[in-house]
Amino acid sequence: MMYIKHINQTDRLCQSDPRQLPRLATRLSSRLPMSVKLSRQRTVSCLAAALFGRLWCSQTLLHPMAKDQDSPKPRAALLLIDMQKAFTTGSWASYFGGRKEVTDIERACEEAAILLKSGRLPSETPILCTKCYLDRAQDEPYLEILEPLLRKRPCIHKPTMDVTYNPAFFQWLHEQVEKLRVVVDLKLCGARTENFQPTAEAAPVLVQIYGRELCRGKSAVDLAVVQMKRAGVEVLEGWDW
Repeated sequence: MMYIKHINQTDRLCQSDPRQLPRLATRLSSRLPMSVKLSRQRTVSCLAAALFGRLWCSQTLLHPMAKDQDSPKPRAALLLIDMQKAFTTGSWASYFGGRKEVTDIERACEEAAILLKSGRLPSETPILCTKCYLDRAQDEPYLEILEPLLRKRPCIHKPTMDVTYNPAFFQWLHEQVEKLRVVVDLKLCGARTENFQPTAEAAPVLVQIYGRELCRGKSAVDLAVVQMKRAGVEVLEGWDW
């Protein structure tokens, strides 16, 4: 299966370079073929949401930029993660439960389109998109509102939930970033509806990671924010371009 082939190849390439985003979800995901992942998605997706999961259509800001001290430095670079039809109208959306489960993901994609069309994004801002590997060709494209805005932008595929498993990400990052500060704009982040429910205490994997006390009354999205902040990421309700 091509999905597994890509995972195995990239695992071998990257095991010698343990670049520090949380690996538990990606290690688990990288061992599961798509058919197994679908049958166990409730556990995997909760873990993914808590550990920079693939269901986050997130805006990550990386700055200050530029290697050449004499050249102007863009304020930020923009990383857009998995803004694909799979999560709004495709196979993953269907598995999640249909439209009612993906409205927040759609909202995040719409916010990204608004930003890209607004003129607020400086023209020199580097933008990198990611996509995840999927079995169905119709799941691959960007949403219609984003496709004309992103079609000419560089894009790399994530072999697992973690973009750092693709060496091309570090190549791009090193070309753009001199000193790294990571900011996540929650306005451009989306998750399925179920992951906003304050039921993390009922998810054994999350309880194992965070402890029952922290999980009590929290959602998988709440814990994703906790995980990002623990990793040194700035999490904001909006970024002032």
